Amino acid sequence: MSLSLVRDYDRFMRYMVEVAGVYHSQARIEMQHTLNFEIKMAACMVKASDWLKDVPNDKSRIMTIQEMNNRYPSVQWIEFLQRITGFAITLKNETSIIVHNPVYLDCFTNLVNSTDLSAFLDMLDQNDWMSSVTKEEARDKAKSIEINTGYPEEYKDNTKLSSLYEGFDLQADQFYENFRKLNIGFNNPKLVFLRKDISRDGLFYAWKFAATFGRFQNSIQIPATLLQNPFFNISRPKYLNFGALGSSIGHEIIRGFDHIEKGVNNFENIENWWDNETKTNFDLRMDCMINQYSSFYSNTTTLNIDGEETLSKNNADNGGLKQAYRGYKYWVRHHGKENRLPGLNYTTSQLFWIAAAQKWCSVQKLDILRSAILLASHSPPEFRVNESFANNIEFSQDFKCPLGEKMNPVKKCEVW
Repeated sequence: MSLSLVRDYDRFMRYMVEVAGVYHSQARIEMQHTLNFEIKMAACMVKASDWLKDVPNDKSRIMTIQEMNNRYPSVQWIEFLQRITGFAITLKNETSIIVHNPVYLDCFTNLVNSTDLSAFLDMLDQNDWMSSVTKEEARDKAKSIEINTGYPEEYKDNTKLSSLYEGFDLQADQFYENFRKLNIGFNNPKLVFLRKDISRDGLFYAWKFAATFGRFQNSIQIPATLLQNPFFNISRPKYLNFGALGSSIGHEIIRGFDHIEKGVNNFENIENWWDNETKTNFDLRMDCMINQYSSFYSNTTTLNIDGEETLSKNNADNGGLKQAYRGYKYWVRHHGKENRLPGLNYTTSQLFWIAAAQKWCSVQKLDILRSAILLASHSPPEFRVNESFANNIEFSQDFKCPLGEKMNPVKKCEVW
């Protein structure tokens, strides 16, 4: 396609969304993202003469719908194929089909899976507190983030897995002692790295119930424990997955670009890659968040939140939500709007926020809650939800909260 046609197409898309009511400046940004995505998607295309060659003899192209779900999870295949074929036949997970062009689907899936990081890169481009030089450093670091999902490859090796536990003397009736021995034992691999290069997935444990950011590995670990309800389920609407798991992943990405991580570059080496202008602007925004969270009072414990101690995680909660929300909106533009949940009078955007909040539903004893406020680096769950939601303008727009109300304050704190 010629450059002039691409420009005409870009102008046409912008005109159409402006007619629909989108502001000119926002239409320019959003349609540029859409055009870039379509160009990348076009690059995934394979000539018919190439992919038709061995179709009759290529058994690897015959897949069940369940296998397609596993290999290409970005599409709800039963719903998609059922709409195409109509309801004359009923498709099931075990139904086999011929995938004529698996190369394209592999490429397309990789492109869709990069959407979350693309949302962060867009936020990076639009922030007004980073200098242009620091933005380039941040972009390089973001692009080099490695995401480890599920479990390390070593878990497939029975010999390695057995050797990991063979030195432990565990007794069925000694919970505390077992825990102490395992804790000491699993710290030993970390000590080995003191004189070796750091593996980017070497300290990744699938049994932990939290996503983590490895500062010296510049990597994010999403353990298998999170790949289930209420965080994730491949068969449920994407707004629930983006709201629950997506905001957790966004949280960890933001962790790599805060006042702590400014001292670790994209090569996982200690180096201050922020210039003075960026640091000054960042500190002003962080002061807003420190003061905001320090003013919050827990009626249950009669304690105030320590806004300084919880700063890093509060910032990540706020930015992670914004990133996941944008990621979902990108997904909708490329895949179409999803159906609402039956029986609930909420929009799909509202259900994103509900899913993001639901994962923090919990009951804690008073002593535990008091200790969490006094000692922990996270704010209590109710504040992780209410305050990060109130700082996001998209939340108040989706729920139509009047300006000046608790969930739509006039003064909001925003870093990302």
